[in-house]
Amino acid sequence: MMLYGMLYENMKIVLALLLMLVLFVNPGFTVEVENRIEYLVDARSDDGDIALERFSISKKFKATDIKASIFTEAQWNTETDDWEKLLAGVEASKSFWEYFYVSQSIQLISGEMLDYLVFDVNGQSLDTTTKIGVKLPFLEDFSLSIFEEYSVNLEKGRDEYCETIAEVQYAPVDLFSVGIGWRHTDRIHALDTDYVSTSFTLRF
Repeated sequence: MMLYGMLYENMKIVLALLLMLVLFVNPGFTVEVENRIEYLVDARSDDGDIALERFSISKKFKATDIKASIFTEAQWNTETDDWEKLLAGVEASKSFWEYFYVSQSIQLISGEMLDYLVFDVNGQSLDTTTKIGVKLPFLEDFSLSIFEEYSVNLEKGRDEYCETIAEVQYAPVDLFSVGIGWRHTDRIHALDTDYVSTSFTLRF
């Protein structure tokens, strides 16, 4: 809890400074704020359910069609009462041919259950994540997202984990969406886990 508190407090300061910069340096600089809450049910019952929350501030640059974001993410394991993973970083994403997209992020990572990674538990490290996916609309207000995430530790130059995710989302308005999906987490040097996921995303 203390580690998360320190990380959270530092990120609040960073986010506040960046938001102030956006508002005061360029008043016409519009951003999107998104808060995603997700609950992952451990389908194999071998690792524990995970409560996940991700908060991000994003800006899309029309000239290049690149979306830039700063974000924090916290994952809590409900079985062990430990922080599974804590992230804070920046991300850039771009869409191609309407439905296909790629993104690259770099983030500070820490947590209390990261013994399968290449740095000490309760320590901090720097990693990067590549995401490749498709988002296919169907019916009215529904879409299917399928994507793969691959993370590498930058300090050690070693792969860490890979996740395959599929989710059906219902978004009747731009303000929010709900989803249900499936996630396979391959920790590469340790166990694999499958989850059934439910999510709620608020945008403003």
